[in-house]
Parts: sequence; structure tokens; C-alpha cells
Amino acid sequence: MRILLAVCVVPLSLSAQTTVQTTLSLSAATPIAALTSAAGGTTSFQGIPQAQPIGSAPLNVFLTTTQNVAGSYLSATTIVYPTMPYQGGAGFNFFERAYASGSAIEAAGTSASPAQVGAAFGAHAVLAVFSAPQGTQGHVRVSFRNNAGPTTTSSTTGASVDIGNDGIFEVNQANAGEFDLPYTFGASGQVAVRVGNLCRSNGNGTAATIYTWTEVYVGFQPDLTATCTFTNYGQGCGGVQAAGNELVVGNTRTIFMLATGCFPNSPTIVANGSSQIALPLPAGCALLCNAEALALTLADAAGNATWSWTTPVTTVGRTHVQFLPIADQGGALVLRASNGVRIDLVH
Repeated sequence: MRILLAVCVVPLSLSAQTTVQTTLSLSAATPIAALTSAAGGTTSFQGIPQAQPIGSAPLNVFLTTTQNVAGSYLSATTIVYPTMPYQGGAGFNFFERAYASGSAIEAAGTSASPAQVGAAFGAHAVLAVFSAPQGTQGHVRVSFRNNAGPTTTSSTTGASVDIGNDGIFEVNQANAGEFDLPYTFGASGQVAVRVGNLCRSNGNGTAATIYTWTEVYVGFQPDLTATCTFTNYGQGCGGVQAAGNELVVGNTRTIFMLATGCFPNSPTIVANGSSQIALPLPAGCALLCNAEALALTLADAAGNATWSWTTPVTTVGRTHVQFLPIADQGGALVLRASNGVRIDLVH
């Protein structure tokens, strides 16, 4: 009890946390190209070489190639660019578009070939190197969306993600999906992530245009430490006052609440709720939160009551706390109430 009280009477203050800012560098892990191939062997091609840096415009990737041969229409597009930083994180988009109208041997889509001569369809890849301070915890987030066209024989899609560029794929699939993969930065402060993208449309022998697309997003988002603030509101009765404070150790935040002016050596109800209210109670008191949860603690001989709980430092949200001391005086139940305390946890 003495330790809790020593912590609780520290003046309230905001958490002093340094915001992590992840940085990102992109390059072509393979040659990256858009390719079309018409009946008779006519091709069109646009690409960049392996290891070419990729950045925001004008260093972004926007490759597009089209051809019309004997009534067929073929078009392929590849787009790669970093996204705007968000809450200390960094990421990039990797998009493909492929259109094919013609025979089944006519196609458009992705290629990892270095040149038009001898070019073949297949997945190509980007190498993303994320940097953050050693020990930064967070998640590699992967979003894969696709449209595989009307039939499995006329189109192909796929995405692969290799965290660490070690040949082990954490994501490797043709179906759309969302993934949140935990990662903690080591001593180097860097992690290389190889991201592959495959998109191809073949004609189906009719005038219909087969449209296939993929959209891959990959980013690292740090698990940010929330800022905690305590705001007193409303009026207590019977001289009861409540306040709160916090202690952050490692990845855990402990929230301490203290009420003074309670009945000595008597029970005190601790009400916790998501909303601030003002419901009249006996003796001119008021219930100041919607009391979705109730706990019971015991005030000490000086009339001080405490309550605490722990939560991860990344937790965000809002809650309201109020102390309601009770006592048996001459066979009658006597009630007091503290002010309310609103606790906000935000990034």
C-alpha cells in the first residue's frame, strides 16, 4: 500500500515518448518489366534493370506497353511507389494491370526479363529495406488484392513476401489476403523484404477483354506507445477527491488511481465506464460514469483508497473512473462520491 500511494501522488503529466520513424529504400530485386505477346511472336516491352532505385516521382516505376495486332488488344502496366509515412511507419504500393483480347496464345502481364528479345512472362520483384532503431517492435503489414479474371485458364495472379530476403516466404499465394507479421529490429536496424508480384492475362479466343489486376501493399508499422492523460471532471461530495497517474516499464503501462477523503477502513466501490454521465445519488452526490464495471477496494486508516490495472503501452482508448466510498454508520448505509477522472490513451 505504501508503494502504491508513493506512485499515485506524483503530479500528473503526459508520457514523454519518442516517436519512431521508419525509413524505407526501394530497388528492383529483379529486372521489372511489362510485356505483351501477340500471335505470330510480336511483342512489346518496357522495363527497368535489376537494382535500379525506386522512389517517389520522378523515381517511381510506371511501366506500360500496348499493342494491337490483327484485331487483338494487349496491354500491361506495372506501378511501384512509396506511400506517405503514417504514425511512424513506412510502406509502398506495387500494382499490376493486364488486358488481353485475342486468342489463348496472346497475353499481357509481368516479366522479369532484362530485355525485349527473348522476354518471358513471370513474377518480378522489389527489394524493400526498412530501417528503424534497434529493438523497435512492430508488424510487417501485407495487403494483397487481386482480380484473377473470369477463368483460371485465362489469367494468373500471385504475391510473395520474404521477410529477411532469406528464401523463406512468409506470404506466397494466388488468393487475396491481409497479413500482420510481428517483427523486431535487430542490431543492424534494418530488414530487407523481397516482394514478388505476378499478373498475366491471356485471351480466350473471343472479342472479350480479359482484365486481370493485382495490388500489393507492404509496410512496417511500429507498435507505438500511446500517450496517457488524466482529466478530472464533475464534483465530488463529502470531501472525496480522485486523481490518477501512470507508470510505464518496458512494454507495460500501469495506471494508478487514488481517492482521498473516503471512510477510514471501509469499503470503496470503484466504478469504471465508457461514458461520462451525471446521475443524481442520495446526499447530493452523483454517479459520473456509466459504471459498466465495478470493483471493490478498502480505504486505509487515513481514508485513502487506491485501484490500479496494467495494459500494454500500445493500448488506445478512453475510460472513466469514479470512487464511491460506503460505510455503515448507526445501522444506515452512508454514501460519498468522488469527482470523475477521464483517462485518454492516444497515439
